[in-house]
Amino acid sequence: MVEFAITLPILLFIIVALIIFPLSSFYTKTILIDAAREGARVYAIEFETGESAKENAEDLIKTILENNGLDTDDNLDIGFSATNCGKYVAVSIDFKNPSILTDIIGFDIESSTLHASSVFKKEYYED
Repeated sequence: MVEFAITLPILLFIIVALIIFPLSSFYTKTILIDAAREGARVYAIEFETGESAKENAEDLIKTILENNGLDTDDNLDIGFSATNCGKYVAVSIDFKNPSILTDIIGFDIESSTLHASSVFKKEYYED
């Protein structure tokens, strides 16, 4: 009985950790995919306006991430590009996902980098 009382909390912690940690990365990855898709959509629609299209898409991406509780200050790298002879635009996001253990344990643990990208066809493209 004493051995069971000692080992049960440890086993429960391990089981809960195996469930919660992957789910937090899955949630963050889903938000990144949504933000990349919406940013690429705005970039494709407003591409002809030039630099303001990038700014509007970047602002939208940051707003989506911040509204879902993700810190975008030092953790975010957004890339914009035109592909396939300028017919398509692409948006890629690299996000340094901080470890949950940092909050639990109290010291900084190396974060993992999550990546999401999306490609849209430009509006009003002429061959």
